[in-house]
Amino acid sequence: MLYRTLTVAMIVVIGSTGMAWAESETAALRDEVQQLKDLVQRQQVQIADLQSAQNQTWMTEARAEQVKTLIREVLADAEMRASLLDQDLTAGWNENFFLASADGKFLLKLSGLIQVRYIYNYFDDVDEGDDYDNSEGGFQNRRSRIRLEGHVGAPNIRYAIQHNFIFEENNNDGNINGPGTEDDTSGFGFLEEAWIAYDFDNGWSLQAGQFKGPFAREELVDAGYQLTVERSYVTDYFTLDFVQGVQLFWAGELGEYPTHFAVMIHDGSYSSAINWNQELTDIAIAARGEMLLIGNDWAQTRDFTTFSNQSELLLVGAAIDWQLSESGEGANEQDDAAHVKFTLDLSYERPDWQNFNFFVAYYGQYIYENTDFEHFDSSLDDSYYQQGVVVQAGVHVVPDKWEVFARYEYFDTDGVIYYQSPEDSADRTFFTLSDDDDQEYNIVTLGVNYFIQRHRTKATLDFMYVLDQVAEANTGAGIEDYQNDDGDASQFVIRAQLQLLF
Repeated sequence: MLYRTLTVAMIVVIGSTGMAWAESETAALRDEVQQLKDLVQRQQVQIADLQSAQNQTWMTEARAEQVKTLIREVLADAEMRASLLDQDLTAGWNENFFLASADGKFLLKLSGLIQVRYIYNYFDDVDEGDDYDNSEGGFQNRRSRIRLEGHVGAPNIRYAIQHNFIFEENNNDGNINGPGTEDDTSGFGFLEEAWIAYDFDNGWSLQAGQFKGPFAREELVDAGYQLTVERSYVTDYFTLDFVQGVQLFWAGELGEYPTHFAVMIHDGSYSSAINWNQELTDIAIAARGEMLLIGNDWAQTRDFTTFSNQSELLLVGAAIDWQLSESGEGANEQDDAAHVKFTLDLSYERPDWQNFNFFVAYYGQYIYENTDFEHFDSSLDDSYYQQGVVVQAGVHVVPDKWEVFARYEYFDTDGVIYYQSPEDSADRTFFTLSDDDDQEYNIVTLGVNYFIQRHRTKATLDFMYVLDQVAEANTGAGIEDYQNDDGDASQFVIRAQLQLLF
């Protein structure tokens, strides 16, 4: 009994001791596991910190490399631009503003012209009871012009683009009419010149586009270099003005005399801004030759005025133009007239005669029937010969500052008015003058130039007396077309102009 009792007691004691040891061991294991967990968490945090630090370092290095690359590109671009500025591009002023490459292959010149006028026109004989105002006056921006010109790739590949903003008689398609129009006046901009030229090595050049046709010298002298406020009425009637076509030009010497010669195939007088299916001719050909009998400076021929630092000059010129009007039946075939016209001119300058200048031109035009027409217009029942003369001269009363000038014009209409001037429907103007109209026109102009900076800044005042009644107006010149019952509506015109040429 006792043995059993001791045995049970020992078992209890041993079991209690084992349980206590087991519990102690379990607690220790739990503590160790918790410590391991804490260690793992700390290591995970450290690993995360290390990864973040490594990523930031990599991103910083990538950004640094990108910034370095950008800096290298910017520096290279700046270096290239500096090289262009230092070596390949020049800019400045030489007669005109310009941009040019140092090697001479590229050139762009910018120039312009502004002409602001006041015009007063007075008719001295208006019919009684006629409510026509016999006097008109006001300001006019005759020309506000921008021009770009130069060469591309080589000096012998030339170009020019000229745009004009004008208050003038508009035919609604951008074309400026000739002397007279049916249309309303308005302000608008239009393309005057646009051409490309190639210069050969032997004095020849080929030019294509829109530019002044080779005919009247007074027309070929730019508007900024005229003697009077505006070109003559006679020249404006016979001229080609701006035309479209292709021209072959030669500059050289015949004997010992500097010579220019040009021949051009074109679309007809005043054919600027006209589409190919609106032109009024089957064919039109013009040719002009000029020769310097005294002097050798062609730059001196670009104006009519003589300045003190220039030399004696004598220039003679001749030109011819033939235009065969459009044949067939259509919108452009309004009459059966064709024509051939010619001009002879002479310019003389003598600086030691008070800067004396002289110019004279003769024009002739033969209008005849175009037999290519199947249906003839009854308005042309005969052939006509028209002729005109322009004579002008000037001297300096104060050398290179004050110039006085005079001009006389004569025009024999032979009883008709005709010119190739496209209007609304691309038609031409042709009509027979009535018995009450004057058949011959006489115009006298007197005036003075004040050269502030030669032609660059110049003021001009002139007085024009139109002795006879004209059938066609030329508002650009200040001439109206009022006609009274007696056919003797003469007019007096005052014109004042301030010019800026750059």
